[in-house]
Amino acid sequence: MKQFSLLFVGYVIACVALGLAIVNIADMRPHSSLGFVANSLRDFYGVLIYTTGMLALYLAGRAIQLRTAAGRARRGMQVAMLPVLIGVIGTVDGYMQLNQILRMSLVVPDPTELYYGRLSMLMPLVVGFGFTTASCLLIALARLRRRGHRATGAPTSAAPPV
Repeated sequence: MKQFSLLFVGYVIACVALGLAIVNIADMRPHSSLGFVANSLRDFYGVLIYTTGMLALYLAGRAIQLRTAAGRARRGMQVAMLPVLIGVIGTVDGYMQLNQILRMSLVVPDPTELYYGRLSMLMPLVVGFGFTTASCLLIALARLRRRGHRATGAPTSAAPPV
């Protein structure tokens, strides 16, 4: 049976604590920008984007730590694209809900309400794009480090030279 490393367990605990802290701060200050983003993401997409974003960042960090081969870095790049994909799905779902509400409405909505409604529908995409960008930058850094070690003849594995 494969065991989890202490680093992974600590990372998961830190991610859960950070997620709970973000939710608590957003609840205490609903009119702040953090409160707006947390309320815009809604529960399902907020948890899904946050979880896949933290997974992508973890895998990107492991790619840097282990100086993985190009094939493993490509797999990490595929995982890094998950948050933005979920963000696109969340944005489309939000627009469908907003248009359904507008269609059933008997009164023309106030333009500012419409503006904030559409702005909040874009938040899953923006947050997912942020996680994806950070993960892709870390994976690119890992690939550059590997290329640099290969060019200088330095060992590319994480194990110290004997």
